[in-house]
Amino acid sequence: MTSIRNKMETQGLPFEQVYDVFAIRIVLDVPESREKLSCWQAYEVVTSLYKVYPNKFRDWLSYPRRNGYQSLHVTVMSNEGVWVEVQIRTKRMDEIAEKGNAAHWKYKEVKKIEHIPGLDTWLNQIRTVLEQESQVSNELTDTIDASPQIEKIEVFTHKRKSIFLPAGATVLDFAFELGTAFGLGCTGAEVNNKLVARHYALNYSDQVKVITDGKQQILEDWLDFTVTRKARSAIKKFLKQEKDRKIARGKKLVREQLHQLHVKWNEETIEQLLVCLDEEKVEDLYFKLGEGSMALQQLKSFPTTPYKTRESRLPRPDLRPFIQDFNGH
Repeated sequence: MTSIRNKMETQGLPFEQVYDVFAIRIVLDVPESREKLSCWQAYEVVTSLYKVYPNKFRDWLSYPRRNGYQSLHVTVMSNEGVWVEVQIRTKRMDEIAEKGNAAHWKYKEVKKIEHIPGLDTWLNQIRTVLEQESQVSNELTDTIDASPQIEKIEVFTHKRKSIFLPAGATVLDFAFELGTAFGLGCTGAEVNNKLVARHYALNYSDQVKVITDGKQQILEDWLDFTVTRKARSAIKKFLKQEKDRKIARGKKLVREQLHQLHVKWNEETIEQLLVCLDEEKVEDLYFKLGEGSMALQQLKSFPTTPYKTRESRLPRPDLRPFIQDFNGH
């Protein structure tokens, strides 16, 4: 019931649309060399007998989860008209599903070590402790590495390519994993055939198809709903390039306007320009003009006769790079 409730909450589904309330597990006892073939043969039998629910198929056989989990999941309709999830895997895969990576390791080492006394008992004890709802004892807590672990989720492209992302990753993070062009152009996505916004947080095994628009406007608040280094670095790089471009444009506008006003360009002039337009930094002035938040008309109010706003004024070394850069063009 907890699993059903979680699916309803995370996926925003009514109870009627949770199609794997009932599940059947088919466990095959076959040699490891025949596992995949046998699973696909069982899948073929099931899907030939029952109606398959579209877009509910999961191929963990060809694309195992990082914890070693392997299985085929398909949702079919029973003779009574009830949707049932069918899980198909082998005995070896089933033990890995139940006991996790430790069982996976045991199978990988089976050729080197046929049997380790007490291994199964130890695994069961660990599993029992972890599954208890009561608080873990201090003794056990002291033995656990306290360093934070970033949980990973596995999601898929609409072409079934597997992509791993940190928990909390959004559609925008996913888009940047596909490529910078996908990320910068992302307007949203189809997640499990449902339209969602680019800030939508993805869940394990979601199938995602990114929607893009070449005219998309990239804003600084995109950083608020991205968690991957790749996405955040690409966004910051783009925003910096945009800022530099606007500053260069604003600088050009200032140069042209002061030339028309026949105003000599020096440290005193640039300081008076900042005072006249109530700006602290030349870079901010250039940026506002370049992006259009400050009208060029305001530059025309700059006096053609030099003046000082205070009796004495100290030199401003911070202005020199802007003057030198300006005169160098």
